This record gives sequence, C-alpha cells and structure tokens, in this order.
Amino acid sequence: MSIKSASALRLILLLALFSVACMTSISGNDFNAFPSPKDDCFKKSRAFIDILHFNDISDVMKTPFFAYEYLKRSTPQTLRLFSGDVFFPSFLSTILKGKQFLHFLKKIKPDFSVIGNHELDYGEDNFMELKRALSIKWLAANFKRKGTAINVGEAEDHGLIELGGLKVCLFGLVDKSWMESLLIDVSGYELEDYLQKARTISQNLRSSGCDLIIALTHMSDDSDEALLRDTQSDIDLILGGHHHIYRISRFGQRLMIKSGENFDHFSHIKISSSQSPISNQSQNSSSDSNFDFVLRLSASEVLIERKQQFVFSLKRGDNEYFNVSVEKIPVNLRTGSRDLELYYYNQRTFSSFYDALNSPILKFNADIDVRSDTITWNETLIGHFLSDLLRASYGMDVGVVSMGAVRSENIFYKSDILREHDAHSMFSLPLDIKFTMLPGAFLKTLLDFSLQAYLGRVDNFETSGVAYNYNPTKPNPSEFIDATTMKIAGEAINPAKPYTLMLPNPTAAFKASYPILAAIPISDYNGLKITMIDVLKNFCFLPRDAENRTEFTLFKSQFPSITLDELNAISRSNAQPKTNPRLIQALIDSLGSSNVLHTLLPDALARLRMYTLASEIINVQSTFIFQISSNFQKRFNVVV
Repeated sequence: MSIKSASALRLILLLALFSVACMTSISGNDFNAFPSPKDDCFKKSRAFIDILHFNDISDVMKTPFFAYEYLKRSTPQTLRLFSGDVFFPSFLSTILKGKQFLHFLKKIKPDFSVIGNHELDYGEDNFMELKRALSIKWLAANFKRKGTAINVGEAEDHGLIELGGLKVCLFGLVDKSWMESLLIDVSGYELEDYLQKARTISQNLRSSGCDLIIALTHMSDDSDEALLRDTQSDIDLILGGHHHIYRISRFGQRLMIKSGENFDHFSHIKISSSQSPISNQSQNSSSDSNFDFVLRLSASEVLIERKQQFVFSLKRGDNEYFNVSVEKIPVNLRTGSRDLELYYYNQRTFSSFYDALNSPILKFNADIDVRSDTITWNETLIGHFLSDLLRASYGMDVGVVSMGAVRSENIFYKSDILREHDAHSMFSLPLDIKFTMLPGAFLKTLLDFSLQAYLGRVDNFETSGVAYNYNPTKPNPSEFIDATTMKIAGEAINPAKPYTLMLPNPTAAFKASYPILAAIPISDYNGLKITMIDVLKNFCFLPRDAENRTEFTLFKSQFPSITLDELNAISRSNAQPKTNPRLIQALIDSLGSSNVLHTLLPDALARLRMYTLASEIINVQSTFIFQISSNFQKRFNVVV
C-alpha cells in the first residue's frame, strides 16, 4: 500500500469514528435529558445531515421496488424519517392486521415516525403489539389519553438524534382531520391544538440546544400550511403525511415537504450549515423567495417521470445558513429494479393470499387512476362508476360514495385487468352503506356539505343521479350550489319531495365534527348489512352466470339506448304486475319491448340497471367479466 493510500485510509477511519461518536439517540418527554450543546462535535464550523423521508404506504408487494432505491441512498449516518400510515389499510391488512410490514420496516430501519390515523384502525392494543416488534421511535405530542400526560400509543412527545455535527430534535403532531379519520372511539382522548403545541415544544427544544427542529406531522394540507406560516413556533422543517401528495413549500426561513404516497416517491434531503447562501435557489418568481411545488402527474406521465432537485438557503442568523437540497426520487413500481431479498420474502409469504383472489373481475377501456390525490380532489371515472353502481344496485334516486374511503393508490392502465384482490384493496377500509330518504331541501344541504368537504380537501363525495352548478367563491357554504340548477333524473329538484339515497356511514368522529351528518336518519336497507365491497363483487360476478350473459346480450340488443333513470322509473311503476324473473326473448315476442320491462321482478330489474353500466362482456382467462366504457362527462359545473 502506498503512503498516499495509507493516509487516505487513516482519514476515512477517523471520519467514520467521528460520525459514530457524534451519533447518539434519545427520546422522551424530559428536556433535561438532552446532551450538552458543548459536546465536541458541535464545535465544528460546518455540519451536514442526510435525511430520507416517506409517508403513507399500504401495498407491501411494492416494497422491493421502493427498498432498492431507498437503501442505495441510506448509510449508517442517514436519518430515516416516516410520517405515518403504514400498517393499514390494504388487502393484506384485513388478514394480517399490520404484521405484513414488519419485515420491510426492520430492513429499512426508520428512526422516527409520527403515528398515522390508520396505525390505529384495529385499536391501540394492536398498534402497541406492532410497535414492540420494531425499533422505530413513535412520536405524537398532542393527542393524549383523557386526563393523563400519556400520548396515544404511548408515543413520545419528541426525540433527539445527534448526527453529522448537528443536534436534531423531532416531535410529532396530528390534527382534527387525523382524529376524524380514526376508527377507534375517540371519547377517551383529548386533542390539543397543534399550533399551540408546536410553539411550546419547539421553543423548549431550541432553548435546550437543538440546532435543527423537525416537526413530523400527519395532518391535512391546510393544517401543515398554517404550521408552516406560524411565526410563533421555532420549527425549521415540516415533514408531513396524511394527504397523499408530493409537495415542497417554503415560507420565510422554513420548509414543508410531503413525499408522495404508497411508495411512488420519497425525498432525499441534504442539509448543511454554511456562512453563505446557495445561488439559484428554487422559487416560483424572481421577486419572491417563498416557493410552492405540488406534483400533479397524469397516468401516462407517471411512466416517464424523472428525478427532480430543489435547493434552498434558510437564514439562521448573521452569516449563518442551512443550505438544503431536496431530491424528489420517483420509484418505478412496474418495471424498476427490485431488492431481491425482499422480493423473494414477499413471494414466499404473501403470494398465496393474492393467488387465492387472483381471478379477473373487471376491465375498463381507459386508464383508471385510483390514487388518493386524484380521486379526492377531482371528479373521476372510477368515482362516477362506483356511485352509479350504488344507485343501480338498489334503484335509488341518488348514490353517494366517499372517495376518501377508497384505498388503492394504484393506476390501472387500459391494458390492465382488475383482479378480485384489487377490489379488496380498494375497499380495505370497512365502508358500510346505509339507506336514507331526504326531502329535496335537505338533500341540497347535504350536497352543500359535500362540496365544503371537497373544497376543503377533507373528502370527495362522488354522487350519481344529481347534477348542479356551483360557485365556490360564495362566502356562505349554503350558497355554493345554485338550487335552480339542481336536477335529479333530469328533472328540477322539488324541495318538499322525498328522495332515496344510498350513502356511506360516516365515522363517529366525523359525525361529531359535522352535525349535519348526525342529523341524517340512516338505516340498513331492507334490514341488510351492506358494504361497498359486497356491492362491487355482486356486480362483477354477474357475467359468470351463463343465463346472465344471455340476458345481457338480449338486453343490449333490444334496449341499446335505455338509461338508468328510465329503468329506475320502470322499477317504481305499477303499470303491470311484476311476475317474470328474467328477460328472455319469448317474453319480448309475446309482450312487446314496450311492455316487457314492466313485468320483470325487482331482482331482474336490478340486473338490467347494472347492465347499463357495462359496454360488453369479455372472456379473460376463461372467466367472463364486464368491460366498462370510458364515457366521462362532468356532472357538476363551476360557475363563477
């Protein structure tokens, strides 16, 4: 070995020893437990920290693609952070109660995470069992068991890690939208105001000698924006989740980052202290240092996405800056490189669950985007189909589907076939469907609320059977919808007339926050317990019956232009006795096409209503399935 090589080796070893010496980890609620800021590794004039961040994941079968990209950027000196929602909801979570992610999490070793609302889908005790199996330090500072100082899940308020010459302090925050999404009974807990908590805890952390203060949040976009703009807190960096988007925002001298959903992206963040700022920083305009980037990719753009880098300088004092590089890392979840150990582990452990539910059930002749970022903020083909299906299945005036409860986080391309496990993934949350009858005036109030939730990024309630114009600039939510434009089945709404609806059963927390939901007199339809997965599978299995296939072909040939609204009207008509169990050619020949539909029993008319949603029946791997057309027209018009 040459003298130059030996010297270089000694230098590398000294740097490695320095890094290890400066990397300690503490978590707890006692600020006095922090090490002194006079430690040798804080005397350096320049420090550097490397962070990997991700949030909101659900499909364990995508982990090999993600882990390959993530682990090649991870070192023992990397700070690995997660912003909640891992164990639920998904197809496998309904079977394994979150255990499906333990091997993956042990492999990538996140250091800290805030508790996502879905961590508690199967209760606090189940979360505690999963928590004990992992080394992750869970944080949640402002949701406590009532009358105690104990956080939900026995999480810590905050944590500390000394790394790369910086004392990094972290704490976890949740908000009202997080609480409203919980499936557990929240009456035994108290939610503290996240802004007040952030001010108190960040100021205490700063006075304890923290150099970099990170808030790990699982909150709505509006809450994270308010936190970003709050000048009374002492936060440097907000790393968020809950809303499934990739977003980078700067306000003043701090950043907020949300890193995607379901393994499609993560963020590689590099922070260095410096006496001078970076030139050519990321900004939206040359006159404003504030910055906002929200990733919006169409289904086709996802396939060709590339890495993207953003740079910022955050002033910390006189001639003192945090220079920050944020690299948006896309993960190719279809044809990308995989971590082979994780891939083979998943195949051995989980493939049997998918194989048991691998039969084809449905095909769309268009790309179907079921990512939360798409379906909760837009009218979509999948939203139209599901709400139409709910109305068609039961002959209702209006069908309502909460798209916030639809969980797939996938794009099904035109060439894809939906499998039975895809349906279970889509409705892995328990979405109970209820019946109600509301006068037209109350129905408008309900739709006003749904728009309020949609425009406030709380949820998107896709509706079938009703159309209207709305003006989101109106100051009063009750004025959003122009009542004169509201139509049901093509007719102007009657404020006094009762209309039938099938709609999702809101959670108790959601009802508590929005009294209008608690005022709706819901009940089981005909005494039946109905879930959305039942509704979807009942439809998808119709073509498997030979008699249904024959009936479908006959119906499409004899009544090619009949609408769901027209069949609903026939279902309620008593013009003729309803005695015939199925549409057959002999009945058409004897009764005529204008009369035959009026003689069909309710089950037969329900099938015909559902047939209107499909364009044809196709054979896939010896299984007959419906194909759905891509005829998409917006139902609600914005008029400003």
